[in-house]
Amino acid sequence: MEAGERYWSILEPFWDSIDIDSAESFDRTFKSVPRSVGLLYAAHFCQSEVCNGGFTQFFWNSTGVLAPEAVEGFAVIGQRDVSGVVRRAMSLLGWQYERDRAARWVALRRVDTRKDEQTAPAEPGGYQRVKLFEPLEQEFYSLLRSEAGGFEIAADEYAERIPKNDNLSVSDIQHPFQGLLRKLRSENNAQAVRGQLANLKADIAKIRRKMSESEDDKLT
Repeated sequence: MEAGERYWSILEPFWDSIDIDSAESFDRTFKSVPRSVGLLYAAHFCQSEVCNGGFTQFFWNSTGVLAPEAVEGFAVIGQRDVSGVVRRAMSLLGWQYERDRAARWVALRRVDTRKDEQTAPAEPGGYQRVKLFEPLEQEFYSLLRSEAGGFEIAADEYAERIPKNDNLSVSDIQHPFQGLLRKLRSENNAQAVRGQLANLKADIAKIRRKMSESEDDKLT
């Protein structure tokens, strides 16, 4: 397995479960996934955005809503210095970090040190990178590659420590119920429904066994 594959296998089943379009949707959907997975998601998204377009891109885009979780995410995977750099970048936007995207645009324009204030854009997609972030970005890139073996290795090792029952995808639990509902909607057949109920019980038993095995692993 190549570096990064392990942690991505944990993230992928939950990838579409978190909605970062607004502070409200993020708060609601982030709570719907295991926190251990959510923190890994936040750290992954942050490093992807910063490596692509610096802290300006991260904070300007909707991804900026998860910055506080990214700080915690880097810390829990063992990249505490990276976490500190992200925290310092956030502090440049003001003493209270804004989850609201429009409020972050205002904060970014305020910290832009260029003389011509008119060059700071008011619409997404046309921003220019804030020079004030450049020293922090260089520090971020260097630490991301080196601390705790680098991001992918640190994230993989963290993924190995996530309890197995946290790895159950949403579909593992939803699938049997969805199948039963489809059967009830499409057929008025008592025998078919009884068969579907039997399958449902078997699927639930499998899920319970997985969770029981996870608890046993914790005790050994």
